[in-house]
Amino acid sequence: TKSNGRRVVLGINERYVNDLSDVRNLLECNALRCCIASSSVDYTRLAVSLTEFYSAGVVDPEELYLKRARANTGFHRTLVEIAENRPLLQCWDTIESSLTALAKINYMTLGDSLSENDLVKSHMMLLELIVSRDRGVIDKLSQHVLEAKQDSIYGLKSVGWL
Repeated sequence: TKSNGRRVVLGINERYVNDLSDVRNLLECNALRCCIASSSVDYTRLAVSLTEFYSAGVVDPEELYLKRARANTGFHRTLVEIAENRPLLQCWDTIESSLTALAKINYMTLGDSLSENDLVKSHMMLLELIVSRDRGVIDKLSQHVLEAKQDSIYGLKSVGWL
């Protein structure tokens, strides 16, 4: 435990990944509810964040996986930011580095089986549903988070960390 009362993660186990995923799901789904309820939301930043998935000129696999992880986490962070709910964003800030680390492991273990186009397509579909303000997008986002959790558990097991 740190002097400010916060705890440091000393190890990762399946329960931690499940709990982290649950918190992520709560934050992002509540952010979506805020966006849907708001009369004016600027989705431009969310659309622009999709361009970060493209890795023009990145050759080193380690650099590529980190870029994809940051792009993925950035898209989801932007979703929380555009909700303009400060407490949600503060909560997001506490889990963001863990989410980025897990996303990097996901991309390392999935390797080339997940192309940039696949990443952009899955997030573009989410963006289109978000902009449509259809409440069904909450279920789609929950499914997206669940799939990321499953990828994380698979990835951690494949590198021998679970």
